[in-house]
Amino acid sequence: MAHSFIEALPAEAEAFRTFARNTTGPVTFLVDTYDTERGVRIAASVLRELEDDRGFGVRLDSGD
Repeated sequence: MAHSFIEALPAEAEAFRTFARNTTGPVTFLVDTYDTERGVRIAASVLRELEDDRGFGVRLDSGD
């Protein structure tokens, strides 16, 4: 998941959902934000919505 993908959509949650729906295999969401805790909460919320067993993860990419 590229940083530019997240910025291309209006909200992180929307980017995460769109990415998960349009990729195959395991999914790793990129949390690349100044508010890392908030980003992880959003990613976890979207992961709970997904109903499959592909394997999911969250990658932190923040300077803080």
